[in-house]
Amino acid sequence: MKKNICFVFACAVIMLSFSTASAEYLGSMEPVPLSKVWNVSMGIGYQYYSDKIEVGSTSFNLKQNQIFLQLSATKGNLEGYLRVGGADLRIDDAFNPNVSGGKRDFDDTFNAFLTAGGRGSIPVNPYFSINPFVQATFYPDFKDHTDGTVGSIPVRQELEVSFYKVEAGFFFQGNLKPVTIYAGPFVYWIQGDVEATTSLAGFQPSFSGGSEFEEEGNIGGAAGIRIPIGGNFSVGIEAQYRQRFSAGGMINYSF
Repeated sequence: MKKNICFVFACAVIMLSFSTASAEYLGSMEPVPLSKVWNVSMGIGYQYYSDKIEVGSTSFNLKQNQIFLQLSATKGNLEGYLRVGGADLRIDDAFNPNVSGGKRDFDDTFNAFLTAGGRGSIPVNPYFSINPFVQATFYPDFKDHTDGTVGSIPVRQELEVSFYKVEAGFFFQGNLKPVTIYAGPFVYWIQGDVEATTSLAGFQPSFSGGSEFEEEGNIGGAAGIRIPIGGNFSVGIEAQYRQRFSAGGMINYSF
């Protein structure tokens, strides 16, 4: 029966993972073997993140590809982790559409980002626990520009964007050995700054309707599965729903 449940759950998560994605990988609690006081692990992961943000009363689609390394340490029912990686950034229709010959979308290549997080485990029985978590991510400056004309006047639009994100929630985790499954709600906040300049006085990019931007929604949900793949390796796949379906994943090695 347990095997059938795991198979159905894994298929559902994998199907969601190939939908339009908007993930910030959250992950499950790493159990500590009884023979160890500390458990240290390292993972490598990828996620495609897409969300809606607001500048004033205008919504924009924000998208990222993220590649990261994660180092985590677990002791008892507490786990902390650090994640470093690179992310690009795309914002649809960020530049003023009234400029002829210029591009519409903001698009910058990979810059470094940093995530710090922690989670705990409140055991209910040997097969089930409730796991609260919190994590924060900081993205440094992204920059892009476009050149075009307004009438016969040459115009250059430049944008510089930086933001951070905080997520917190809890998962219901089932330990159906050797597979771990989890699901639960979370809340998130995005706060960012945008600096816009233009060579034509009084003419601004679309994304510069305010000096700050924030998330359009605050509540999401996630479900995931972690499966051992031999030795001390495991693979995790996670699906989320914020404004859209989402996905992320990580391969982990436990020392």
